[in-house]
Amino acid sequence: MCTLGKFLTFIIALLILPLNTSFSQDTGIPDTLRIENAVGDIDGEYSVPFAVPVSVYNDNDLTSIIIPLIVDGYSGWIRFDSVSYIGSRLSDAMILESREVSSFGTDLRTVDSLILKFETGSGNALPAGDGKICELWFRPNYGGDLLIDSLPVSPDGNLTFATTSESFTPQFLSGSVEIECDYMVGDTRDDGAINVSDLLGIYKGYLGCFGFDFTDPWHADVNCDRYTDLRDAILLVDHIYADFPPPLCDCGSYSEALYDDPNVPDTVW
Repeated sequence: MCTLGKFLTFIIALLILPLNTSFSQDTGIPDTLRIENAVGDIDGEYSVPFAVPVSVYNDNDLTSIIIPLIVDGYSGWIRFDSVSYIGSRLSDAMILESREVSSFGTDLRTVDSLILKFETGSGNALPAGDGKICELWFRPNYGGDLLIDSLPVSPDGNLTFATTSESFTPQFLSGSVEIECDYMVGDTRDDGAINVSDLLGIYKGYLGCFGFDFTDPWHADVNCDRYTDLRDAILLVDHIYADFPPPLCDCGSYSEALYDDPNVPDTVW
């Protein structure tokens, strides 16, 4: 019975072991980088800037932090604006004073990845502690939900913490962003209705007339392909005039991809 008891104890220990390792991203564990959750908003015709806090829990002084992030896994959700250190652990300009922030995207509206690099030059290391090191400010392009995750590979290297004696990959906790969908897709005039005037607005905007601004085109992208073009006008014509009108896209959704012509938007090849 003693041998059986020892055997059962060993089996129970094996079963418990994976449960312990599953908490490796616990915010209570030192050497953890956290991306906090955030909420963005599109208020009528204006996108409201919002902040995403970035926090570090380190139990040793850090001389370098490299944070490569993928902030837009699909394209066009949000646009990077700036970094703020006010009220953070890096508010002292001499702590990790060599700072670089790079954003990458396929166009002026799209942010695909963001790389933060903080190092000591002639200044001081980041003392051991826990809390916010900066805020990343964005403007939403479209409503919906997205994840800010760790970018596996970047030109400046992987996610890294460094002390005076070693460098290592910390634990990482991703953050989510909810951009509230309090606007009407297709209502380019923002008057609470979808009609011919909205269709005319898409035509004028697409042709560059009357100063119609598509840098924030959440109303006009009625097929949610992250482009504003004649496809949106065609869909809106059918939506307004057809006997069985096709629905416009839901906020944060996508149109189906085409599979025949790689030179046409909404194409996978």
